[in-house]
Amino acid sequence: MEKLGHYRIVDRLGQGAMGAVYRAVDEKLDRPVALKVLRLHLDEEEYAAYSARLFQEARSAARINHPNIITVFDCGTLDGQTYLAMELVEGRTLRTLLDKQSPMPVANVIVLALQLFDALAYAHASEVVHRDIKPGNLMFDDNSRLKITDFGIAQLPASELTRTGTFVGSPRYMAPEQIECKRVDGRADIFSAGIVLYEALTGKVPFDGDHMASIAYRILYEVPADPKEITSDVPGWLSSLVMRCMEKNPAERYQSADQVLKEMRTILAAGTAPALVNTAILPTPVATPSTAKAAKAKKRAGSRQKRAGNTQIRKKIRQ
Repeated sequence: MEKLGHYRIVDRLGQGAMGAVYRAVDEKLDRPVALKVLRLHLDEEEYAAYSARLFQEARSAARINHPNIITVFDCGTLDGQTYLAMELVEGRTLRTLLDKQSPMPVANVIVLALQLFDALAYAHASEVVHRDIKPGNLMFDDNSRLKITDFGIAQLPASELTRTGTFVGSPRYMAPEQIECKRVDGRADIFSAGIVLYEALTGKVPFDGDHMASIAYRILYEVPADPKEITSDVPGWLSSLVMRCMEKNPAERYQSADQVLKEMRTILAAGTAPALVNTAILPTPVATPSTAKAAKAKKRAGSRQKRAGNTQIRKKIRQ
């Protein structure tokens, strides 16, 4: 395939269950894009289901605008093919990095965690739960900035594609409530993020097995060793944070990604780990939709108070 509508195909970047991802050029806007196109050999029912997933990915990503979440530009059907055009990220996935260097340096894991929880806090505030956080869906661009990709199974507030009882996700990175096909919230993403950080710190997946049943059993019932017991240079506070992310009971985990982020920043600011991270490279927190609305409301309230004060002053002058 050389062209799809106004998208000129340059080369293929990868192949997945839903279809192929191409490097392409949007000839209307003259910009490079990553173009995800559904596979043509799916039967009619499969194609309809995957098309719905692809449009769900577009809707999910369109709800959020964050530097650590990949940007979706366009979606639709051209020449009978369903496509999704998104930001082209030149870089590598965390999966590729872990396959080359595992475990990762603790400082790198800390910076990864700060970016990951900042992005998740923003997504959750927009009522989007990713549900498939794993190394293959975490990319780093050439400036080492994290980009969360693939919102194809993300849970939207009123989505039929993510109803309770649907088993979706990647087994080794699933939360217990996903294994049990229950309705999930942002705490499921926190559990999956804990698994990702555990693997990055230790080089081991905490819940592994030869088949789905054994993996599911370990996620539901087994507690892995603390990361610091496997990798000696992991600080105690970080090991404890990762273990709390992976609590079986959602009520015993961190209740929000923002809570994790604030705890990490408090520890780092207090100098608990001064030698681990250069604070100059720490990402600046991005205001979530809820905090942004609160800030605007506060600004409007201040303006109203100021106008009221000015009115009172004018009245006194006239008197």
